[in-house]
Amino acid sequence: MKIGILTGGGDVPGLNACIKAATVRATEEGHQVVGIRRGWGGLLECDPDDPASVASNIVDLDASAVRTIDRSGGTILHTSRTNPARVRPSDEPEFLRSAEHEGPADHTSHVLSVLDRLGIDALIPIGGDDTLSFALRLHEEGVPVVAIPKTMDNDVHGTDYCIGFSTAVTRTVESAHLNIIYTPVDKLLFGLEYMHAIRELTGARDWTLQSLSAAAFDPWLPAFERMLPPLLAAYDHLPHSDPRRTRLAGEIAALRGWDRRWVATSIPTTLAIYWGERAMRPVLPVADAAHVSAQTYVVTRADAGTLLAALTAASDTLTQVFGTWKTPWGEINRFQRIDERIEPRFDDAQPSRAVPFTSGIWGSLAAFGAHPWPGTKRWYGYAGNSFVAAVDFGDTVRAIAVTAGGESGHRRSPHFDDQAERYIAGNLREVYFHPWQLAKHTARTYHPGE
Repeated sequence: MKIGILTGGGDVPGLNACIKAATVRATEEGHQVVGIRRGWGGLLECDPDDPASVASNIVDLDASAVRTIDRSGGTILHTSRTNPARVRPSDEPEFLRSAEHEGPADHTSHVLSVLDRLGIDALIPIGGDDTLSFALRLHEEGVPVVAIPKTMDNDVHGTDYCIGFSTAVTRTVESAHLNIIYTPVDKLLFGLEYMHAIRELTGARDWTLQSLSAAAFDPWLPAFERMLPPLLAAYDHLPHSDPRRTRLAGEIAALRGWDRRWVATSIPTTLAIYWGERAMRPVLPVADAAHVSAQTYVVTRADAGTLLAALTAASDTLTQVFGTWKTPWGEINRFQRIDERIEPRFDDAQPSRAVPFTSGIWGSLAAFGAHPWPGTKRWYGYAGNSFVAAVDFGDTVRAIAVTAGGESGHRRSPHFDDQAERYIAGNLREVYFHPWQLAKHTARTYHPGE
């Protein structure tokens, strides 16, 4: 059997060791092994009719080729975030380009053809959610796949442990001991978003796990402290006869009276985020050319017409989609976990939970990246803080933490989404580090092989 190994997504420690272990074991069993360069990109970019293309994307692996690779970090096969089922026109290889098309193209059929032409019988993809979602697609097409989960977040559905997680935790603890925050009573550390965190931490004393947790879920959105004043000034400078004064009076009043803090029942939070997106979208090219962020461009260079047009567009969109621009943020921003699929699926008709916090781009420490999905009006989260923890490095290590959804990837498990409400409310649970803690909460024990 000819087996292909690839690594996809971001680098983590342990990839080369995994490549070595898989290669050595497979060759010992009499199989041929090849490495696929740059993750799924190696198969997407491989032209089986061009020997040079094959040579640049596929490399033979054996025990001698991998003998010392575990002494180096990263991955000898390199990596990419390519998903052949969703390839943007600008990322398509020249030999695959056909007529112009809008949106991503699905080149799964090309990948299947490459595997067939090169005689690759099975795959060992090493990666996170996106990498393994395409592995699942190939499995459904009949390709034998052994997927190895890799992510420092340890959040691949259906798995208990991922390559990269242990080192991430170990290095975090080591860094914490070297860069600890001292207070008169405890030695505590918490990872927080920089700008917002500075305000929360400056001058504060006597931290506890609970007060750090509360700080992490502070609802202030600093981006709008900068972005809204130019919008309000643009409105205030409109002539009294300008129809936009009447058209936008309600929306401006809502934003003017807003405290710049998220909450599930907040209408201004909804309006501000919809406006912010529409204010930034048209200036992205010029902001990029000017080497500034889109937010900075809106604050410093966008004209009044652009700012007010974005507010009109935000109001109109909300009214069209939800019936009114006065839609509370929690009615739109939702957490939903329907099934065990690696590729997320969302459905407005299925139960979901309101999430009060926003994307980190607005400065929210509790970050929840969401957007509407095919067939949905509501926004469902797919990125952000999948794991939050506060740790006390005192005489005895203590911690509280929460995981988005739950620890289990099995739909029937009681731990599939039992942490969802805690995650949304910022109600972190105790972490059981020590045997005396675990004894009270252990359902069963086992030894591998028994």
